[in-house]
Amino acid sequence: MGCCNASPPLCINCGGQHASFDGSCPIRREILSALCPPRDQDIPDAPDVGPPQTTPQGPTVHPTVPATPARHGPRFPPASESTQPETVKLVRSASAQSNLAAPLPRRNIFGAGSTLFRASPGADWSEPAPTDLHMDLEMSTSPATTQTPSPSQSFHYPGCLNLSIVQHNSLGSSNVFQNLFSFFTLVENSPHIVALQDTPLWRNCPPVFRNYKCFFPPATDCYKPRVATYVHERLLSVISILPLFFERGNLMAMHFHSPEGLFDTSHNLFRLYNAYSIPSGHTRSVSAVDLFPQHDFPTLVLGDLNIHHSTSDPSRVLSNHDQFISSPYFETASAQLFSLLNTPRVYTMFPLTSNHGPAVLDLSFANTALLPFFSCWNPSLPPTGSDHLPLRDILSTPLLKPLPKGLNWKYTDWNHISPLLAHLTLATPPALPTPHSLDLWFDDCLAQITHLVTSNTPTKRPSS
Repeated sequence: MGCCNASPPLCINCGGQHASFDGSCPIRREILSALCPPRDQDIPDAPDVGPPQTTPQGPTVHPTVPATPARHGPRFPPASESTQPETVKLVRSASAQSNLAAPLPRRNIFGAGSTLFRASPGADWSEPAPTDLHMDLEMSTSPATTQTPSPSQSFHYPGCLNLSIVQHNSLGSSNVFQNLFSFFTLVENSPHIVALQDTPLWRNCPPVFRNYKCFFPPATDCYKPRVATYVHERLLSVISILPLFFERGNLMAMHFHSPEGLFDTSHNLFRLYNAYSIPSGHTRSVSAVDLFPQHDFPTLVLGDLNIHHSTSDPSRVLSNHDQFISSPYFETASAQLFSLLNTPRVYTMFPLTSNHGPAVLDLSFANTALLPFFSCWNPSLPPTGSDHLPLRDILSTPLLKPLPKGLNWKYTDWNHISPLLAHLTLATPPALPTPHSLDLWFDDCLAQITHLVTSNTPTKRPSS
């Protein structure tokens, strides 16, 4: 006869006269106490995530931040196994509780004391703040330590004085991804934000890399994520962020907020759009209206747009098809007061085959509120194996940017320049000029004359 059928009942745990599942059993209490710590020391269960919340302005704010969940199994191996902590998903089971001998500290990717999408008094938000935004519960087996930004590096608090942003088309290759992020481990100042287009996927999720938190549009039955934005953990510790998704996999935005102000100014907001516009006949997958919204706060739009235009590539002979596709983008950008940050004639894509020539496809635009903080656009990062170059945009406070040296025209050596100008040989004008060829000829002649004059003119201090 079993213990549950005995009369009176006999507990198999302690031998008392009660059922084994009775709450008064002392042995059962000890077992439950060992498996389930007190509530004030426990880590809360993962909340139920509801459907996406749609804001009145259009973008969909998903309740769960896609912060590289561990439930899909192993992804691409990290660059160094010894420095990548093992990720353990919190579950209610005896096997999991055996790994938690002591309560592990909670981990907040937004940093101690920072608030997620909490506006300061007087701040003007274009989207209402979500009231129920949760993160996937992930804990690391290594202790989570709070790192204080060093003043010698490019992280500053209060407020961010400068931002380093890298954009790159990784061709869907994990090798390109590893080459890019492995280079960041070798330099002293890693970029704060990395915006990838055509990102590699493993079970519909982009790969992860240490010290960076990944945000990407969640996959659905209709689309997969084609863009991903990586934010450095040290930036997350001083700035509140909110990822914005638009029910598509090729466009996302990151909303940054700092109560102390960005770039040592009163601007509390900064938004970055990451786009991958795929060719589709006479159109592109991301329209110009979606790319260039009208905002009164600093906004940066970047990505692989797959368009050819004379503004970004003056030396390219454009076909009617190229002009038909690219003109709406640059006209919309101009109407919304966006300016191109790329240096003209600097190619960003070098095809791996000889069927096509180099082109300028990876573009960056800044609105008028962001232009005072734009410092430089740099394509000098090492190659990664992709036919696209990794590009870096530097944003900084205007006080930190060195003023350019001016030319002291009072001391121009005209006695030396005059005979050189008289014997200067300019290029022959085109025999059958077109507007494009005539512009090229004029630019070349002007560049020769300007170089001759400026090279024989001394510079002066900016303050003089």
